[in-house]
Amino acid sequence: MDAGVPKRPTSPDEAPSLLAGRRLLIANRGEGAARVLRTAKACGMYVLCIYAQEDERNGYLLQADKAVRIENSDKVRSPYLDIQQIINIAVVNSIDTLHPVYGYLSETPELVEACQANNITFVGPTAVNMRSFALKDVARSIAKAACIPIIEGSGLLTSVEQALEVANTVGYPVIIKGTAAGGGIAHTICTHPEELPNAFNIVKQMAKNHFGNDGLFLEKYIRNARHIETQIFGFGKTACVVGTRECSIQRRHQKIIEECPSPYLKQHTDAEKQLAHYATELATSVEYWNAGTVEWLFDSDSDEYYFLEVNTRLQVEHVVTEQVFDIDLVEWQLRSAADKMWRPSHLKDKGTLRESGCSIECRLNTEDPLKAYTPSVGEIESVSFPEEADGFRLENYIENGTAISGKFDPMVSKLIATGKDRAEAIQRMIAIVKQTAVYGVQTNLEQLNAILESHEFQMGFMQTSFLKTFQYTSKAVEVVSPGFYSSIQDCGRPGYWKIGIPPSGAYDSLNSNIANAILSNSNDAPVLEMTLSGADLKFHSPSVICLTGGRVDATLNDAQINMYTEMVVPQGSVLRIGKLRTGLRCYLAVQGGFRTAKYLGSSSAFPLGGLGRTLKVADYLWLQDKADGSVPIPKPTPADILRFSHPDQMKDNWKLKCMIGPFASEEYVSESSMSQFFNETYEVHFNSNRLGIRLMGKSLTWTRESGGTAGLHPSNLHDYVYQIGSLNFTGDTPIIIGVDGPSLGGFVTNITVIKAELWKIGQLKTGDKVRFQPVTYAEAVRIRAIQDKLISDIYCKADTDEPEQSSVLDIANAGGILKTIPADVETGQPRVEYRCQGDMSVLVQYGDDQLSIPNRFRIEKLINAIKAKGEIMITELCPGIRSLQVNYESQKLHVSDLLHMLTCIEAELNEIATPCLPSRVVHLPLSFDDPCVETAIKKYTKSVCKNQLTKPYLPSNIDFICRMNGLEGGPAEVKRILLESNYLVLGLGDVYMSSVAAVPVDPRHRLITSKYNPARTWTQDGTIGIGGSYLCSYGISSPGGYQLVGRSLGVFQKHPKHAVFGQNPWFMRCFDQIRFYDCTAEELVRLRREFECGTLDLRVEDVTFDLRDYLAFIEEHKDSIELFRERQQTYLDKEVKLWQSQGFIGSNTMTSDVEEQKDDDYELGQGEEFVMAQSGGSIWKISTQEGCHLKKGDTMLVVEVMKMELPLTAAFDCQIKCVFVTEGLNVRTGDNLFVVLRI
Repeated sequence: MDAGVPKRPTSPDEAPSLLAGRRLLIANRGEGAARVLRTAKACGMYVLCIYAQEDERNGYLLQADKAVRIENSDKVRSPYLDIQQIINIAVVNSIDTLHPVYGYLSETPELVEACQANNITFVGPTAVNMRSFALKDVARSIAKAACIPIIEGSGLLTSVEQALEVANTVGYPVIIKGTAAGGGIAHTICTHPEELPNAFNIVKQMAKNHFGNDGLFLEKYIRNARHIETQIFGFGKTACVVGTRECSIQRRHQKIIEECPSPYLKQHTDAEKQLAHYATELATSVEYWNAGTVEWLFDSDSDEYYFLEVNTRLQVEHVVTEQVFDIDLVEWQLRSAADKMWRPSHLKDKGTLRESGCSIECRLNTEDPLKAYTPSVGEIESVSFPEEADGFRLENYIENGTAISGKFDPMVSKLIATGKDRAEAIQRMIAIVKQTAVYGVQTNLEQLNAILESHEFQMGFMQTSFLKTFQYTSKAVEVVSPGFYSSIQDCGRPGYWKIGIPPSGAYDSLNSNIANAILSNSNDAPVLEMTLSGADLKFHSPSVICLTGGRVDATLNDAQINMYTEMVVPQGSVLRIGKLRTGLRCYLAVQGGFRTAKYLGSSSAFPLGGLGRTLKVADYLWLQDKADGSVPIPKPTPADILRFSHPDQMKDNWKLKCMIGPFASEEYVSESSMSQFFNETYEVHFNSNRLGIRLMGKSLTWTRESGGTAGLHPSNLHDYVYQIGSLNFTGDTPIIIGVDGPSLGGFVTNITVIKAELWKIGQLKTGDKVRFQPVTYAEAVRIRAIQDKLISDIYCKADTDEPEQSSVLDIANAGGILKTIPADVETGQPRVEYRCQGDMSVLVQYGDDQLSIPNRFRIEKLINAIKAKGEIMITELCPGIRSLQVNYESQKLHVSDLLHMLTCIEAELNEIATPCLPSRVVHLPLSFDDPCVETAIKKYTKSVCKNQLTKPYLPSNIDFICRMNGLEGGPAEVKRILLESNYLVLGLGDVYMSSVAAVPVDPRHRLITSKYNPARTWTQDGTIGIGGSYLCSYGISSPGGYQLVGRSLGVFQKHPKHAVFGQNPWFMRCFDQIRFYDCTAEELVRLRREFECGTLDLRVEDVTFDLRDYLAFIEEHKDSIELFRERQQTYLDKEVKLWQSQGFIGSNTMTSDVEEQKDDDYELGQGEEFVMAQSGGSIWKISTQEGCHLKKGDTMLVVEVMKMELPLTAAFDCQIKCVFVTEGLNVRTGDNLFVVLRI
């Protein structure tokens, strides 16, 4: 039997033609809608699904023939309850059949009648059937009339007094229920008379609010009850019973584990037969149609059973019945609704259904069992299930990226295991649950596994009160306090730098590696990185931990713990990690590493790109299943740790060893300027973070007036791929590229911090002083080898010996140039420069400092030739506009050998014919001058550049483009050129996440602009900008520097649904061509939503880009192209002169903008003291004033630091005596902010 999908009957009289071509509307959502959709499509039906806004990205909608959004209404609390809207959709779309699934309107007779009024077949019981059993007091009367045992209780209650009288008669405890209630809502247990009046009123109100009926009744409460149900299927005058189900494992009176058949009834076969008889009598007494369920309560103390209720719909747990009886109940429903004369082939000629084996269902709920089943909402970061195979069936609607809303039921999936008997089904289910993983929201997976493994469950000792006393040990580490900026990091996400996804990973990778080594974890085990201040964590399971990095005070159950050593953490312990006293970041490793979701092979969070996030209160981190808290073999901590990374070595003055290059040669920077640079001391700016370290200090002295067609500022270059640790001059602002930094960019980088020193960048904090120390290639390799041996020795539990003297040969480095091949006009060989990018990569650069599509073709040939060599020590190839970054492993491949290989390949490139490359023409909408442009500019002028007069591109980027290019037609002409151009994609990751760097194929369409200086801190995803000669489409909301002109579709989606993405989260490729078509801002909102949902009809044409045709085009139009360039250059020269005259170029010092303190003359009075800034930054908000009284913990002010808000709270009860700062003021660490008087 196929355990994934129930077999459909195949007898000739049940051919699909009965249903084929019928038009079905599924009036529901989630797992249930997906379940019905699958069977309906298998039967040949046209299927329309409805969805609320929160569900628009649900994957199953793409499997429907049509999906229609239903809107919220004031009339109903959920759009899925809006009968009129649903019927209107059905009528407009010529629907002839409607299936309500379960929940929502599935037991609403008014929907049945509305369908009948519009000639729509309702799949389910009749309205009369529903009304017969909708009210529980009426259902009890029907059961009683059929001589079916019911629990002693009342009819409809009219007063509290009547309820008290009945309760005294039947005896406590009792349960008060809403007669129209269901789903575990509107009922309360009372154990004493004094509880009943209040409970009566509460349940009455709940019943009215949730079900529109405040009728109540009362029953004797059975303490030790089992919940068992009988599946029925009615045909009016007749009915059949399709087995029993055990549903006793419940929380809040809602089932979480069900199984078929009931293990209890298999030991009490007489009772099973009697229930089948009662269920049939009950169904035929009301001429019941379609699927239904009769529910029973069994008193475990007396072995007596009682009628509970009838659910006039398909049940969630119907799947276990399907598995055991090898049927499809949904198909039964559809066929019976389509033809009242239809009967299942199994039952014809008085045949019987064959029951085989046992099936168990576990409901996967997004909720937190450790916190009273609090619903968990958010985005599914990652979900994985075992492959469906014999014995496992999955009913599910969630996938990576699914948004879980608090508006809907928490059940998202059903796991179904089937075996030849109950024991086999349980073992299969345990294996299935263990292989299922969900990250991003909390689920009940751990609890399900614990229940399945419990002795009580395996022996079948189940009652509805089971979970009230059931306890289990969770592998959770609960976040009591998250610290300032805490995230999970590992070794990073290598291999995606070429398309703009940064490696991320631990910023101080040395200390992260040491922590893992001390615990004998793999070096890529995820750790917790904490910035400025640590987290408070509660361990629900025992573990072993190690804390490394900046000096920090930490306690375990209020006892001080040591860093750089193993610490055993007992179950229930609370670890508190305080503020860092040295350095900026510390690292917590746990035994086995944290169990986390992976994205593109890594657990590392990159919050800016939406890949993970920082911790929040009440989050959980998860320990590995095998981590048991046992103490590993103690390992000595090598003394060299102190020399390399001990927190006491993290002072406020740092020397960063670096290699010169790639762009420190005379054509960019003067030799004297580079000499001065290495004598300069820089200060870390408060707006530094994982993206990059912004420095304050002297800029470089440029040897050229501008960047030409790359931009007006002399720091502008044609885009190339940066290296982590490179010092990037964004205009005159020096920024060290961080682990979350951008890859493809167009600014000069003059030095690159060596691999062994990158850990220091992760410890730089606001106000620290930094100097750069140039070293040779040989020295860089030697220092790296020492570090590698240090880590290896920790794993080997050995003391670190003195490293051997390096025998690595050195290599000449002239301003970053390692080797040059001159141009040769006769052979067509362009000039090639091999430039140094630290000890991890070489930048191969072609031609002069001009845009050249033939040279970009050559780069593509070089990439293919290098790949053909199969050199495994080359780790990644990252193309730019006129260069290729070759990343390599310097510990195993010497740079001289790499250069030799590259030059040999270069000599052969002219012989490799590559006149054509595959391409696609992608037609994208463009909302010109979209509102997002104005929003980005407003943010920039508020937080980065408050004086618009100092920037020529303000207040309008588009007007600036017109002025630079001499476009007399104004913005309309810019728009015309954008819509007429054919943009060729030459690079990906221009800033971040596959953001394209594209250039018009026709040079007469190439608008030239300069870039922002300094750059923006925010640009909305999908924004279109122009910088230098290039167009960029921003992949994510991120910093940026291009002049903004509009918005289009997002080129990056974390969990894409549209087919154009294929298997990647990006869809553009190098040498694709972009053609824009005009749309309004309002239309773009709709188009972007359709694109994200996967339904947009995106026009993509497969073509080739032929270099010969391009060169022929250039030759044919060379005269008009030259005229265009000359005219454009006239306006560019005019703009450069304007910049020079107004001082836009030449300001070569990045200052702190920190005002001098005004507290010099303040004399402290008795009991007064200063409150100092704990970190440099900008005063974002002052929450108090002179004279105010504050309690300990009250917020005094908020400092903006690292693009985040850091609150400063009162350390004790106090009165504010003096305030030295104002909002917007920049401060340094240690500056006096307040004078306070202790109270």
